[in-house]
Amino acid sequence: MKFEYGCSPDLTVEQLKNQGFHYVLIATGTDKNSGVKLAGDNQNVWKSLPFLREYNKGTTLKLGKHVVVVRGG
Repeated sequence: MKFEYGCSPDLTVEQLKNQGFHYVLIATGTDKNSGVKLAGDNQNVWKSLPFLREYNKGTTLKLGKHVVVVRGG
């Protein structure tokens, strides 16, 4: 098994097959939010799936200058 990190978003399954790979696993993460317990005011905290849904719809998201991603899949 070979792990590839930081691949080009233009990489295709066909290109991987041409490189000799017979199987391709695309692991995109979970389909459920597990949650992270945070103390205090959490008005600027997004759960991953609602954030990704809104981002993929093209919604303008109000994000600060400093953003932290925890457990992104």
